[in-house]
Amino acid sequence: MTRPKSPTPIAAALLAMAVHLAPARAQADPMALITAVSGGDMATVVALLEQGANVNGRAETGYTALMAAVAQGHTEIVEVLLARGAAVDARSNDGWTALALAAYHGHAPLAAQLLQHGADARSRNDEDDSVLRQAIAGGHSEVVRALLEAGADPHEVDGRGLPAVID
Repeated sequence: MTRPKSPTPIAAALLAMAVHLAPARAQADPMALITAVSGGDMATVVALLEQGANVNGRAETGYTALMAAVAQGHTEIVEVLLARGAAVDARSNDGWTALALAAYHGHAPLAAQLLQHGADARSRNDEDDSVLRQAIAGGHSEVVRALLEAGADPHEVDGRGLPAVID
């Protein structure tokens, strides 16, 4: 799985300057928002969104700012992005969703937050791995519980015929 890298402090400072000096360019480049999100730079995230940055803009990998925020565990930024209309079930080029990333990383509060905003508890990536399987494989019991409460199927079978939960 490929995920956006966190920017260095220098890159984050340069990005913040670019936001204030060239808003039109920052709006057109989805990586500006994704980079700010990955670094946890709330001030730059808000500035970019106020200047019209596309909350659902995508990196070449198909990752969105929401996916980057979830992967990095930035709860407050996730809330801001969702409030601004981030697509909760957007899929990366390999079929990962923000919820799948929360399950993979064991971010239970983020998984609950995404589920409250309508994330699909039964979604699967392009390898037919479900969000439930991601949480189980990582041993993230709180995420597993939240997914089951939201309708994930403990009896699901993947494309290889393997069940998510083995009795």
